[in-house]
Amino acid sequence: MMGAAVERDVLAELSTAMAAYLTAMSVTAECMEKAWPEVGAPYRKRLQGLQSRLSFEVTRAAIKDSSETLQSELKDFAEVVNRLQSERSVDLERGIVALRELIEILSHKQETFRKQLQELAADSPLDNMSAALTSLAENISREVAPTLAKMDSEVVSLGQRIAGPAAIDPVTGLINEVEFERQVAAYQMNGTAFSILLFRLGGPLGDQVMQQAAARLSAEFRRRDRVGRWGKNEFAVLFAGSPQKAEERAVHAAARLEGPYSLVNGEVVQITAAINILPSAAEL
Repeated sequence: MMGAAVERDVLAELSTAMAAYLTAMSVTAECMEKAWPEVGAPYRKRLQGLQSRLSFEVTRAAIKDSSETLQSELKDFAEVVNRLQSERSVDLERGIVALRELIEILSHKQETFRKQLQELAADSPLDNMSAALTSLAENISREVAPTLAKMDSEVVSLGQRIAGPAAIDPVTGLINEVEFERQVAAYQMNGTAFSILLFRLGGPLGDQVMQQAAARLSAEFRRRDRVGRWGKNEFAVLFAGSPQKAEERAVHAAARLEGPYSLVNGEVVQITAAINILPSAAEL
């Protein structure tokens, strides 16, 4: 009788230990995915499959095999993450170098135009000055505008690479809630004055409408403002500036968001937009 009781106790302890091991494996799988979703998801699936198989076959060999597999997966995950981080670092540095080159080109062009203006002011007869300056202004616009546009594109691209795919809303291409909150925290730490503009849309809100609305909203704000998707039917804008200016921009942007939206099937839908403005100290 005593031997049977001891055996039951051992089996109970073994069962508890096994349950803890399986739980630890499950938590590890979830942490891998949360740490880097696009990398960790396949590892999570494989570990969950390993956990499921082990639940039906609890043998010494199966436990040993699962332990070795778990260690191998963790080591491989660490190596992949390290490699991708290095690649991302190089990619970000490339973006920074590209921006520096564009700034240098722009600075050189501005210096060239400045010298031309000085020469015109010194040498041109007064009656020819107006036409010469007009021509020069057109040249400035023609030469500088493409460079500024390219700089803007590089800044946007660099910001997206810094945030990573997990920070982008797949439908609209805007930053998502998680990244938006990170941007808010950065503004707060920097002491920048800002407001958060929330736009809640009403109407038949499919992906096509949200994509068009994202484009409309983005066009209404400066490069320094951050536009993001906030929930299923809302957008948020991190607006740097005074509360008065924020309210003016919000009203103007809401008017732009409202109205008809044309879908690819020929249907036209009407969309409404409600505004909510939060100060920088407000809780999201």
